[in-house]
Amino acid sequence: MKVSNPGSLQVRRFSYGGEYFGDMIYNDDRPLRNDRVIVDLADITMRKSIPSSATYRDLLVPVFRRGKLVYAAPSIYQIRESVQSELARFYVGVKRLLNPHIYPVGLELGLHELKEEMMQQTRMHVSGDEE
Repeated sequence: MKVSNPGSLQVRRFSYGGEYFGDMIYNDDRPLRNDRVIVDLADITMRKSIPSSATYRDLLVPVFRRGKLVYAAPSIYQIRESVQSELARFYVGVKRLLNPHIYPVGLELGLHELKEEMMQQTRMHVSGDEE
């Protein structure tokens, strides 16, 4: 069963010491928690804390707003340069082919908790265990 994440989502990429540290998916409509914890998408028992000194940038940019194009597509040369620059900032361990490290990508803790709460409410509703 596929379960969607609620809200208007954004991806935040954190860097620390010049290298990328992890990506957090969060709900752009809700305030972020201050603890900066990523919950692993594949194993919710795995969590990664982001240092408070880590910097970040949001990755998703709007293409259309109110039906109007608001994004100027880069040239193929600009895309290639951007990809090469981005890859250079990933830790070498996540780029190797033999036994690569796992790059942390997951839900912001508040979004994870909201999703779990909504799934629990749905289970109660479907099973008829509502109060």
